[in-house]
Amino acid sequence: MPNSPRPEGQLLARNTLINLLGQGLPLVVAFIAIPPTVHVLGIDRFGVLGLIWVILGYFGVFDLGLGRATTRFVAEALGSQKQHRIPLILWNAVFAQTLLGLLGGLALLSLAPFLVDHTLNIPVESQNEVRTAFYILAAVLPLVLVGSSFSGLLEASQRFDLLNAVRAPFTAANYLIPLVGGLAGFGLPGIAGFLLLSRLLMLIIFYRVCVKLFPFIRSPARLSRSELRLLLSFGGWISVSGIVGPVLVYFDRFIIGTLLPISAVAYYTMPYEMVTRLWIIPGSFIATLFPAFSYLTTTGGKAALGLLTARSVRYILASLGVITVFIVIYASDLLNLWVGESIARESTSVLQILCLGVLVNSLAQIAYTLIQAHGRPDLTAKLHLLELPLYLLLVWELVRLWGVVGAALAWTLRVTVDALILFLLAHRLSLISPLALWRESVPQVAGGVLAFSAIASIVVTRGNLLWEQVALFFTLLLIALGMVWKGFLTEKERRRIVGWLKRETP
Repeated sequence: MPNSPRPEGQLLARNTLINLLGQGLPLVVAFIAIPPTVHVLGIDRFGVLGLIWVILGYFGVFDLGLGRATTRFVAEALGSQKQHRIPLILWNAVFAQTLLGLLGGLALLSLAPFLVDHTLNIPVESQNEVRTAFYILAAVLPLVLVGSSFSGLLEASQRFDLLNAVRAPFTAANYLIPLVGGLAGFGLPGIAGFLLLSRLLMLIIFYRVCVKLFPFIRSPARLSRSELRLLLSFGGWISVSGIVGPVLVYFDRFIIGTLLPISAVAYYTMPYEMVTRLWIIPGSFIATLFPAFSYLTTTGGKAALGLLTARSVRYILASLGVITVFIVIYASDLLNLWVGESIARESTSVLQILCLGVLVNSLAQIAYTLIQAHGRPDLTAKLHLLELPLYLLLVWELVRLWGVVGAALAWTLRVTVDALILFLLAHRLSLISPLALWRESVPQVAGGVLAFSAIASIVVTRGNLLWEQVALFFTLLLIALGMVWKGFLTEKERRRIVGWLKRETP
């Protein structure tokens, strides 16, 4: 029987690596599939496909925090040896998710004509096709929400291996299906139909995996008002962030589609989809840190909590900082290689600005998770509610003034202010200490990243021939590895790595 989550270093490292690999597969598939998909579908259809991906991502707003609530209460039942509660928790969550999914699907059905005919700049000859695709997507919503209940069960039992084995291939299918559908001659409705079938198959597999892990959940449990009330009360404030958060992340595309030609959505979506895949690094941490943070905040382990938080900040800053510098400096070359010169001209500045925002937002996710694990999701929800109207006004004005570059700038400004407030709140709750962050070498990491920036800038201006570029690239790589080894890792961590290498060496 799976155990309850424990903040053990080996378990956290193992699950983080599994999550990183599981999220890395869709990243590679997206990187390979998007350029030919643009060519096959055309720039306007790909812009609509970008909105479809937004809708699929935004379906989580109807979750009302029940996915995370399922994870928490199932983990609590496992830890307290009350496994008999698990069927009650799971099936009451499934019932609520099904009902919410149907309501959300009806909402999308009613909104689709308004979005297509009056809001988005869809060419007249494509409106029927786009409207039908949105109708089909409405049927996907219940499947997405019910799936989050079963995935929450796997998270609670720390079976991230099974979770990623199911989820990663189907997430990758979100990028393969449009490409294959386009090559086969299917329009957007056909592509949306195959996305629907993909989600249905994923839900069936999730169910079978969970039944194998917990055979006693095979028969649906009775509905319980007390369990529903418990699930909804915990997920209440989290659901506010779940509703507002995706608007803050995605609504800029709808504003772009309203104020600019629909092709501009593609110029924004491609660099956004490219750079936000870096979220797999903090995302892999956060999925495992939430139960660890929750455990330490409830047991009073403040010293361990502060140390874990500081190290998490250091690891993310070290790993993403160097990658961010590389992307910002080589943004034009990367886009030119990936999607061609014409799109690179329109999207280079967008990629550079968004990349900086992704780094800041990745650090903010640590403070965000820490505050929620402390039992104060109301603070993060209220912050999002406060940000929402200010951000929408900002992005509307900056898109009107500077187009897609203005949208990228508005998003990065918003996440920067958000990060500062979240860390301030965590400090006010006595969850983090500036001294602990200092001791964990955060300044050294920042200094190392700045040094790497200076070296990379010299490389990009000095390397003209191919062999010079290759030599300078590997020089940069060696310098980066040396910085990580000497400046980012503690002495204990270095000894552990050396010991592992010695054991692996024949």
